[in-house]
This record gives sequence, C-alpha cells and structure tokens, in this order.
Amino acid sequence: MSDDRVELRETILSVVADDYEEFDMVVSEASKWIKNSANAPDAAQVTQALMELIAEGDVQALKYVEDSSRYIPVEAELETIRDLWFYITEQGKRRLSEPVDYIALTRERIDADRIVSESKSGEDGAVVVFDGIVRNHTLGRSTLHLDYEAYEEMAVRQMRELAAKARERFGVRQVTMVHRLGRLEIGETSVLIVVSSAHRSAAFEACRWLIDTLKQTVPIWKKETFADGAVWAPGEPFPKEIALQSEETPHEA
Repeated sequence: MSDDRVELRETILSVVADDYEEFDMVVSEASKWIKNSANAPDAAQVTQALMELIAEGDVQALKYVEDSSRYIPVEAELETIRDLWFYITEQGKRRLSEPVDYIALTRERIDADRIVSESKSGEDGAVVVFDGIVRNHTLGRSTLHLDYEAYEEMAVRQMRELAAKARERFGVRQVTMVHRLGRLEIGETSVLIVVSSAHRSAAFEACRWLIDTLKQTVPIWKKETFADGAVWAPGEPFPKEIALQSEETPHEA
C-alpha cells in the first residue's frame, strides 16, 4: 500500500476519533490534516478508504459508519456508496434495502436529467420532480442573476431531517434534494427535489410539502440582482393549507 493511502487511512481514523460525525466534515478535516495539498482527499477517496477499513474489520471505522448512518456520503459516486452499504450489511449493522436519501448543496450546475434518472426504481409507480429555475423577472423588475448563500452544515442537516420526515409522513420511498449555492444565471436550476414513491398522490404531496418547508425553514438565502439594484429575498409564505394539515400520513392512491 502506498504511503499516501496509509496516511489517508490514519488521518481518517484520527478525525473520526475527534467525533466529527458528518461525512463532509470528515472529508474537510482529513484534507486539512494532510500536509501535501496535492494529495488532499475528496469524498470518493475518503469513502474508499472507509470501505477498506470496514472490510478489514476496523472497529473504529465501523462504529463511525454505524453511529453516523444518516450522514453516509452524498458526494461520492452512487456505486461507491452502495459498496459501502454492502460492507455495513455484511457486518450485520444495516440493511442494504434501507432508503438512502440524496441530499446535497453544490456550487456546480445541477444535472437534473441524470439525478431524476438515478432516482427511479422498479418498485416506484411515480417520480415527482420540482425543478426550481432562475427566472428573468420579479414583480416587473428585470432580473440579471441570483446569488445563494447558506449556513451549510445546518442546511444539510435540516434537509436530511426533512427528507426523513417526508418519507415517514407521506409513505414515499426516497427523497432527493439538491440546492445550488453561489452565482446562478437565468435558466439555471436553483433547487431540485425528486420524490420516488409507489403512489403518485403521496409523491405529489410530499414534493409540495418539501419545497415549501425548505424555503420556509432551511438557512439558505437568496440575493436577487436586478437591472436597477439588488435585494436579499425572504422565504416565500408557507401555504396555510399545508401547514394546518394533520401530521398523519395521507391516504395513498
């Protein structure tokens, strides 16, 4: 094994020992600890190193993944994530069939077609998509571009919590939520929500609830730049008919 691989594995275990639960924080801290910036690991490399450690029966790595299962990586390739879940399953800690919601903040363009395609499964009867895009006007003013900022750690945590609540409340199989940060031009996707479900009514209701709740509660802020000025926009009003609904799971159709 190369010196770089040994260093990465040792660094990951040191970071995990410092109680960094969220996977993106493990990646960030591991990158800081490795002196040579050219070898700073990305999410896929950290995932691969964790897989190796778990496969070898490393107790510390296995405990991290078990304790932080809701933070299992969203940045790595899908195949890598599934392999990681396979190793956990082999250890009897998690079932491979458990839903893994895809939650992410990104500064890159959102590939909606690819994400929607990857959200489909043979058990689904419907996939409902909300693709929020940047329009060229607001209240009669010409929009030039948008800028999004977020309290990233809290935003990702709250988005994961919303996804889990949507699955429980509406009975859907999986939730995908991806939100852009940084500068967005007209026509670009700012937020993509995909809900996969056996029943269309549950998917529609969950998708509407997710986007309205996200805009109302998650710490993501939008600055809209017009031809004649700029403004930080507040979240849109929460629909009263949704807010007043019972917390019981709706009837499936």
